Amino acid sequence: EEIKMALDLGFSMITLDCSEKIDGKVATMTKDELAAKYMKLDPKFVQEMEGAYLGKNFSVGTNVIRFDRETLQEILLTYGATLAFIKEIDETFIKNHKQPVDFELSIDETMTPTTPAAHYFMAAEMEKAGIVLYSVAPRFCGEFQKGIDYIGDLSLFEADFAAHAAIADHFGYKISVHSGSDKFSVFPIVGEYTKGRVHV
Repeated sequence: EEIKMALDLGFSMITLDCSEKIDGKVATMTKDELAAKYMKLDPKFVQEMEGAYLGKNFSVGTNVIRFDRETLQEILLTYGATLAFIKEIDETFIKNHKQPVDFELSIDETMTPTTPAAHYFMAAEMEKAGIVLYSVAPRFCGEFQKGIDYIGDLSLFEADFAAHAAIADHFGYKISVHSGSDKFSVFPIVGEYTKGRVHV
């Protein structure tokens, strides 16, 4: 209802917050707990995802992203429920709207950082579904509190951000930095790796 209202009022950009569909508890599970929960997923869905990703390498710029079994299990359990939700919103509101809409995907409202593998997975699944993304907001390492500078190790942030920016370049959308206000220490890094093609 909120999306329909916003679009009907003439808003030209929508940020879809997927936090209610992201399972943040997965990051704290043991390997046995992960395996047990993974066994409860729809077998058809698991077969499709394993066929597409398991044991495969994907080149992104100078990086290689690999999906081993544990990595794929964590991603499917954490983000699997978001896929149908995003597709529903895109098909119901974005694709059928009378005006073009810049569609941003937000997966940053989590307790743990978005891994490059998780980011790649989400982008690849959006591309497969024909969903055109304007920008994606991952959860970066460190802390992004409103109104104060970045809290964390800048060298770790740079490595993390470079990987996410490369994925955004690979799929052709902007990287988005949420709560980017007053982050003066990271702005040079953000500018360097995006060449200005960024949403803050």
